This record gives sequence, structure tokens and C-alpha cells, in this order.
Amino acid sequence: MPLFPITAHHRLPIKLTKTNYSSWRAHPIALLTGHDLLGYIDGSFKKPSLLPNGSNATSVSHWVHQDNLLLAAIFGNLSSDILLLVSSSSSSSEAWDIPTRICAGRYRTRVNQLKSELYRVEIKDRSITQYLHYVKAKADKLALIDEPVSIDDLTLFVINGLGPKYAKIVGPTCTRETPLRYEELHDLLFAHEQTIKLQEASQCQLLATANATSHHSSHHQGRGSNCGGYRRDSNSNRLP
Repeated sequence: MPLFPITAHHRLPIKLTKTNYSSWRAHPIALLTGHDLLGYIDGSFKKPSLLPNGSNATSVSHWVHQDNLLLAAIFGNLSSDILLLVSSSSSSSEAWDIPTRICAGRYRTRVNQLKSELYRVEIKDRSITQYLHYVKAKADKLALIDEPVSIDDLTLFVINGLGPKYAKIVGPTCTRETPLRYEELHDLLFAHEQTIKLQEASQCQLLATANATSHHSSHHQGRGSNCGGYRRDSNSNRLP
């Protein structure tokens, strides 16, 4: 098999940093899998041992040359701080393994953090649109690091944080046979939000009317009492 050179044409769109491991690794994995070279970096295609009679010298030489091409390609796609940690590597598998161990821990920590935030999310004083965008942004961040959130789980996260005002809509939403798309979930909750606002506005109006009526009645009763008192006072002071 001829050597596969890694040229500028194969340069990754981003270099590996301590925060973008998951999105970075997708490109080289796909590229090397497509060219049947993944075994070099994952360690499954090890360097062949040179036979005593040297009959496989060509194969050994080919492996060394190809591995060095891959090693150089990995070096060229690392940020300077990651490269400092990897530059002493003597094989592509070693150069691949070091950043994987360094970055994977941070990656797992970030995944756990985002999932924890989703489990504890609450609508608080947000509108439905703001709340859904907030939850969706968390889910999108997980998707960017290869931990996509299913629409069922997204719906569950959303309704768990809605609060008692939305209790009537939670049951039917959870028991649907087919999951709601994000846009459908937004429309459903937005409509319920508007209903709640109308009900609250109506209650406020009724309360204001009741208060105004009570105040008006008290005002007139007070005036009648004062007038009566005045007449009584006048009569009591009238000369015989």
C-alpha cells in the first residue's frame, strides 16, 4: 500500500486546545478511518518486528515512514500548549494518546457539569421563550462535545423545571406516544403561558373592581354618617 501523505489539504479547521477535544478529534478519526490508517494512532496496527533474514524490511520501513507522516500531522494540528506536552512522542499512537488522556478528563467533567445543570434547571422569572432557549443552549453545548440530548430527555428537563403553574400541561405532555419536536414544545408551552397571563390579568381586574366598589361603598356610608351626625348636632344645639 502506498504511503498516505498528510498535506495542507488535510489540515484541520481548528487546532486542539484544552477545551475543544471532542469537536477536534472527529475530523482526524473520520480521515484516518477513511484511509484505513486508524490502526496507527489507536495502537492496533503496531510496528512489525524485523525478521532475522530481513525479508520484511520493506514492510517495516513503510510502517515507520507512514507513522512519522501521521506523527507530523498530529503535531501540526495541536495548539502550542498541547504541543509542549506531546513533542517528545516518538510514534503517532503516543502523540495521540497523551492529549486524549489530558483532554478527556476535562471533557468528562464538562459533560457532567452540563447534565447537572439540566437536571436542576428551573424557569424562575423567565418567560417560556427565554426558558426554552436557556435549556436548549445547554443541550446544544452537550451536542458539541458528542453528548447529544434526545428530544425525550430535552422535554423532560423542560417540564421538570416549569413549576406548579404548568401542572395541567405536564401530564399530557409526558404521556404522548410520539415526542414533541422542540418547536412544537415551544408553541404548546407558549400558548399555555398566554392563557395563564390572561387568567392572572382577569383576576387582577376583578380584584381591582371589587376594591373600587368596596371603597366607593365605604365612602358613601361615611358621608351619610357625617351628615346625620351634623343634623343631630344641629338639632341638639337648636334653641327651644
